[in-house]
Amino acid sequence: MIGVYDSGIGGLLLARKLGERYADRCVSVFCDTAASGLAARTLEQAAERCRSGLSYLTEQGARLIVIACHETVMDVLARPGKPSVPDLPLIDAVGVTARATQSVSTGGRIGIITSRTVVEGGIYEPLLQTSAGEKALFFQACPLLLPLIEEGWYNTVATRMIIKRYLRPLKELQIDTLIPACCSYQLVLPLIAARCGRRTRVVDPGGALIDAVAEQLVYDDTDGAHPGRPRYLVHVTQYHDGISRVLQTIFGRSTDRYEVL
Repeated sequence: MIGVYDSGIGGLLLARKLGERYADRCVSVFCDTAASGLAARTLEQAAERCRSGLSYLTEQGARLIVIACHETVMDVLARPGKPSVPDLPLIDAVGVTARATQSVSTGGRIGIITSRTVVEGGIYEPLLQTSAGEKALFFQACPLLLPLIEEGWYNTVATRMIIKRYLRPLKELQIDTLIPACCSYQLVLPLIAARCGRRTRVVDPGGALIDAVAEQLVYDDTDGAHPGRPRYLVHVTQYHDGISRVLQTIFGRSTDRYEVL
């Protein structure tokens, strides 16, 4: 079983894509939707929520866990004194995305759209500023985008306008590469790429995570299918109409493919 941890809903799309790529695996996804967007939470609270989510995935039978939330990686895993985590392979979104960016960016002018927390946290700078050459990094916080995505507004006029507004300063800075540094942005990635235009390469963090899972599974091929269980086990800490719309969009209306726990 592959486990996915996210503080928002983007982990649901990642889980579906993992299930499509690895048809013999069950995917269990823990989305801490009750904590999504809680910028005021303390590091201790973030660590405890992460620990609870990872423990849940381990109890479900996960043999490998993908931490898809950039904020969680920054708040919990990248800090000294990080909480105890399961003794399992962990794949984190920030490290994987940074490595993917190194192979994509040609001019070294990199834009990063994300939450205010990640902008202020400075986690990407040391990962992208390597001996391979100096990079110019430009950050844009997008506080209004995540709520629209979580309501299932993937292709509305409002969402397109917000994306256009947030990308405008980065385009004026002539970036050659864009990092959508929030797992939930995967749900509007086509809109983001279209607004960036052909001259800007858009990193696909979700695709990079899926490839990283493939590398890990080469070394651990003992975990097979789970007969009689749904392909996807979904746990959300707060359920509302927006989550219901997202589930139907990602998995379809049939509940045979997934189980909400």
